[in-house]
Amino acid sequence: MPGDDVKLIIQSKPQGLKYDAERMWVRVREVTPSGLCGELNNEAFDMPQLELGHSIRFQAFHIIDIDTDRTLPDELPRKEYWDRCIVDRCVLDDGVPVSFIYREEPDLAQPDDKYPDSGWRVRGDYRDISEEELESRDVTYIALGKVLNVDDSWLDLIDSPIGSAFLRNFETGQYEPEEPDLSNDN
Repeated sequence: MPGDDVKLIIQSKPQGLKYDAERMWVRVREVTPSGLCGELNNEAFDMPQLELGHSIRFQAFHIIDIDTDRTLPDELPRKEYWDRCIVDRCVLDDGVPVSFIYREEPDLAQPDDKYPDSGWRVRGDYRDISEEELESRDVTYIALGKVLNVDDSWLDLIDSPIGSAFLRNFETGQYEPEEPDLSNDN
């Protein structure tokens, strides 16, 4: 969040005399769909090209530590994502980004399941493949958390109700509501 200090490993270009990278604190100024922007919040040891206040652009996965001055309440519930979903294996195994998500009435849960079907169905990017390739993709029934560990770009939508559907706009990085197909063409 803006105002937080985050620690990044910043590689020196050109390489410093002693180090080729340093761990440095950056104060977050802005969070956008394309990444974060902040200002260097400590002096570099071996990078004379960087000065206090230097603008740094980075991604959330570059953050190795966070220092926040906000106090979170102890009773803040921690959400765990053990409920199951169906996901294209290519999202888990090949790093294909999530492209289309929809939530249907859960229908895979068994009465004795510890973690039930959430109803979420997660499809990987299919812009550059044929309909036949899309239909032949392997899928798996797995914990939502496992999917979120590889692509959490849709986490803010996870509490959407059954019947929700979203298509990723790869230009903006945002998910846009998709009207469900109510036709009965079978």
